[in-house]
Amino acid sequence: MTLLLTEVHCLTDDLTDSVIVFAADRRLSTSGRYHATKKKLFEVPGLRAGLGFFGLAEFRAENMPVSISDWLKRFIDTKSSTYDSLMDFARGLAKELNQLVPDSIRRREVSGFHLSGLNREGIPEFWFIRNVDDDRQTVVGTYSAREDFLSRDVQKVHTGEARIISYRNGDIRGHIAAWERLDEAFFSLLQEPEFRLPRTSDEYGAWVKFKMQVLVHFYKQYCSSSILGGPIDTLVIRGPRRKAR
Repeated sequence: MTLLLTEVHCLTDDLTDSVIVFAADRRLSTSGRYHATKKKLFEVPGLRAGLGFFGLAEFRAENMPVSISDWLKRFIDTKSSTYDSLMDFARGLAKELNQLVPDSIRRREVSGFHLSGLNREGIPEFWFIRNVDDDRQTVVGTYSAREDFLSRDVQKVHTGEARIISYRNGDIRGHIAAWERLDEAFFSLLQEPEFRLPRTSDEYGAWVKFKMQVLVHFYKQYCSSSILGGPIDTLVIRGPRRKAR
């Protein structure tokens, strides 16, 4: 299981003044038991983007084992430079996955990817590549790519409803129960003279990592299944205009 998180921070009404923060654990589990530790989050340097996955982590194709983590890194290293946009990359990834993952597995195992970055205009995009319906449970059997931030969720920013748009997948129970409450619990303490609030995008990335570590430790102590586990990877994507949060 996985907790994969992508946050798009719209710092002002100007969408080019935005920061994207990713976080993911590294635990792979089978039938509720620890199986391996692998990276699930990668930078896509040429596109000012990040890419993470949840769900299906390993399978066999033509009687050979395939690790999604290892394959994804090779895909980024060898193919990312051939794509001119996040849209092209997302659609290319979906096409490659439909060819790589056997039909029997695509129709049985939940599998998905977060691709988010800054496009040529410096505006955030979030692409969801998956073989499941919007309920994240109904497997449709074919990978497809859809952009959700500009096509749907940016309206929350325009109306002032939200400045942080969050996308989460995997075991999201801990995120639902505790994520914002951790901010609330520590906010007053962070304002004391001996402490400091996160003020830059890198410091906020470290804050996200800290909260993920709290959740992972909680699962380790109190969950009977080996679902989440460290280390935690975080990635901060920002444009050239602004570094401070």
